Amino acid sequence: MGRPRRYDIDDLVNRLFDALADAPEGWTIYEISAYLDVPCWVASRVIRSLRLLLGDVDQINCVYRKDGRQRRYVLIGNPEDAKERHDIRLATYVANIETERAIWRSIVAESDGRTREGRKARMVLRYFTRLQEDLADIDAEGGGTVA
Repeated sequence: MGRPRRYDIDDLVNRLFDALADAPEGWTIYEISAYLDVPCWVASRVIRSLRLLLGDVDQINCVYRKDGRQRRYVLIGNPEDAKERHDIRLATYVANIETERAIWRSIVAESDGRTREGRKARMVLRYFTRLQEDLADIDAEGGGTVA
């Protein structure tokens, strides 16, 4: 066997952005993989890299829409078009915070708080606790729908 193939992720991200800009109906992971001529695991990395890049841009998002059992990745330039997906993602994340906090309480209880790992575990627990408290404060303020 030869050397493993190397991928220019930046080039693939640029190609994917251009392709999705011309495809309002979006593409599945399999279509992206075929277009970029890469395995699906590389296509997933390219999608993630594109999302990270777009996170620094004002109004563009790469979201997916369910199409039967598949996801179709699309570019959204208007935040209102992405609102439903973002609301679902926010609700999921807020629920996961509660779960993570419970898990980290257990990890901290089992660890020695003097070790490096124990101190890190306490710090992670403090993060999730503070985040959950801040989200509860927003809920208490009212004035809109909150996950």
